[in-house]
Amino acid sequence: MIATLFARNLRHQIRLLAALLVGLAAIEVIFVQVMASFDQSTGLGNLVELLPSTMRDLFGAQLAFASFPSALAFGYQHPVVLVGALAFVVLVATIPAGERETGMLELLLARPVPRARYLAGVLWLVVLGAVVLPAALLAGGMVGLAMVAAPDVVPWTRYLSSAMGMMALLLAFGGIALLFAAGARRRGPAVARTLGLVLTLYLVEVLGGLWSVFGAVQWASPFHYFKPIDMVMQGGNNPSHVLVLLSVFGATTGAAFWRFTRSGV
Repeated sequence: MIATLFARNLRHQIRLLAALLVGLAAIEVIFVQVMASFDQSTGLGNLVELLPSTMRDLFGAQLAFASFPSALAFGYQHPVVLVGALAFVVLVATIPAGERETGMLELLLARPVPRARYLAGVLWLVVLGAVVLPAALLAGGMVGLAMVAAPDVVPWTRYLSSAMGMMALLLAFGGIALLFAAGARRRGPAVARTLGLVLTLYLVEVLGGLWSVFGAVQWASPFHYFKPIDMVMQGGNNPSHVLVLLSVFGATTGAAFWRFTRSGV
């Protein structure tokens, strides 16, 4: 039954997912091309020196590793990439609220469909998105590196840790969105609350490097545990960072199931 519900949800979102997969892969291919061009001409280190001091202060440690390998890892945390990937995860995670709003949830549960299995069908789609979207970036990086003849110098396997870190980040916010949607009567408020929290936590992480008042609470932002450039330069994920993100996913998903199974239609 869970597989049937998952397939049903996937059919509704397959076009959007396919478009995002192609788009993210294309973005990474273009990113590789642009960074290779800069690296071969002015050099990324010289390019960083041309930036205003405020931008250097804002990105801080991210620009400390101004090299071709580290620049490619930045593609995993580029705002456009994160917005696209997070938007899909939030969209599918809030399916329960959307179907509660339209009345479809009441019809499905009347068949009867156990509540836990219904939500599991949604969760599977969240997990699928969290896995395949970073994989699309990784595939785009592989193609881009092959096009610039850099696979021997910068192997694609170097970015596996960045893709895995992004997967953990998407799962964490997927669990949060699922929790908001588990008891929401309408999809709009569930999406708005999730996106509002995402934006707030992102700003906490970005501003944490500028002002100590934000730095003191950076630990509360999932973005603080997603450092794709550090992952590339250090040769892998920090196990504790991945564990934090997966713990957020586990805790919020468990709370979402508890809330959904005890809520009304």
